[in-house]
Amino acid sequence: MKGDYAILQKVIFVVGVIGLLSGIVLALCGNDAAAVCIGFGTGITIVALVQTLQKFIKPDYTKKKEIEARDERLLTIRDKASRNTLIIVMLLTALGVVMSYALRSFLIGDVLAVSLGIQVIIYYLSYLYYRRKI
Repeated sequence: MKGDYAILQKVIFVVGVIGLLSGIVLALCGNDAAAVCIGFGTGITIVALVQTLQKFIKPDYTKKKEIEARDERLLTIRDKASRNTLIIVMLLTALGVVMSYALRSFLIGDVLAVSLGIQVIIYYLSYLYYRRKI
């Protein structure tokens, strides 16, 4: 479990750096979306750095989090909460697709339909990954 947390921190950091760099490139090209990418990338990068620095500043807090991460009861609660959140978000996205098509806003409906498909694919792939891991 400790290795998974370290990998997650590295992924968060890489995503933040990519967002920051893409924002800088967009700013150099004169694109209006640069501010969004720079803000997103900076925010994610800072979150990853703060999480990494917590290991050195508060080692007892990090140990407590590692113990909580292995607690079976908390894992079950986290799994159920994640599953229920995913179902609610997917239902709301599907409702948004239906409503946007009913209001004849096809572009929004297409975007929501694609995001719904991506959510289903990510859920299925993570299900397969964790089923093999357990």
